[in-house]
Amino acid sequence: MRTKLYKSKYWQKTHKYGVRVPKNVREAREIDDKNGNTLWQDAISMEMKNNRIAFEDFDGNIQDLKGYEQIPGHLVETPASITYSTVVSRESV
Repeated sequence: MRTKLYKSKYWQKTHKYGVRVPKNVREAREIDDKNGNTLWQDAISMEMKNNRIAFEDFDGNIQDLKGYEQIPGHLVETPASITYSTVVSRESV
């Protein structure tokens, strides 16, 4: 039995409010090159500067961190394994 695999609507969406939104850093640089500016690169640099503390090495136990929560990022390539089927097969139930 063959099932079709679909990507989520998030990965299909390319624009928001008429502005092209990059899905990774490479795409952000391409948009900046096309537009002749560095707006996306500046925005990424500012976000990384403001969030750098979250990426510092921690020598202790993760369970000791109060309110610890892993936060996924959007500026990475999408693995091919992130797909879903709209129909549940009898075998998977």
